[in-house]
Amino acid sequence: VEANSYTTAIEWEAAWITNYYIYGKGYARIVRNGRTGRPKEYINLEPWQVEEVWNDGERVYKYTDPDTQELAVIKSRDMLHLSGFSHNNKKVYSRATMNKTVLQDYLNMQTYGTEMYTNGTQMTGLLISEGAMDIQALELLRASMERKYSQKSGQLGALPRGVKYQELRHMMPMADANLIEAKKLSIEDIARAYGVPLTLIQRGESADNKGDNEFNMFLSTTIAALCLKIENEFKRKIFRSSERDYYVKYDYTGLIRTDYKTKMEGLGKAIENGILNRDEARSVLGLSPIPNGLGKVFSAPMNFMPLDQFINYNPTSNNNG
Repeated sequence: VEANSYTTAIEWEAAWITNYYIYGKGYARIVRNGRTGRPKEYINLEPWQVEEVWNDGERVYKYTDPDTQELAVIKSRDMLHLSGFSHNNKKVYSRATMNKTVLQDYLNMQTYGTEMYTNGTQMTGLLISEGAMDIQALELLRASMERKYSQKSGQLGALPRGVKYQELRHMMPMADANLIEAKKLSIEDIARAYGVPLTLIQRGESADNKGDNEFNMFLSTTIAALCLKIENEFKRKIFRSSERDYYVKYDYTGLIRTDYKTKMEGLGKAIENGILNRDEARSVLGLSPIPNGLGKVFSAPMNFMPLDQFINYNPTSNNNG
């Protein structure tokens, strides 16, 4: 319901995971009950305020509070730690670091595009004079036109006698088209770096079946992998050594995208074969349990029998058991 008195569970987890994806490290301090030692609160810590120190093979975290500048030394068992890629499980690389070139290319294109349009590198028209004009007169005319019309619209234009304005009518300039395409490619590279299908950022084909397949792949390869890291860290830190039979498990079955008919047929088969009861199947659909506990009963076909009985089963015998 909540990670602490000022943060909901969703807000806390979102910040924790975001720090992990950006900085390669997500830190959440476990505040325990002083009497029982059970986790009472989870507090997100700024990754740049945490220093990891190794002492006799044990990892210890030194955290400097940015408000009070107080130093806290946190044991490994009291820190939920999501870490990025590492060769030795000590020095960690964030995805931003590993994809620095891709991110820098995108920032360079953003800067270039801003400067290009700010400086007005695209010509929109020509001033044509019937007679000869010296360089000074031409520059004065052009400067006056730019000063009067470049930042404003809807004004009445007036040109000196013998000078006319010819608008350049053309399609999108090649430089603009190349810039837009390059930015698209950079965005796609960033999406790939974080394991996000292009259909989720509205790029690529938008066919329903293709989008569903890509989302399911995203769920199984990116989201599930992240869930496994979180599940394992929770299991290591919040249960006692005598409670290792307990574990944390994310249930993302209901997120799998498929058409309604296929989903209902799959749930029907699961109920029919006793894999799910009706309440469990209804929870996948976001429905309430059946009243009076009737949905908690597991069912199975009556014509099934144990395999050891099936070996000796003789349908022609009068007494087949």
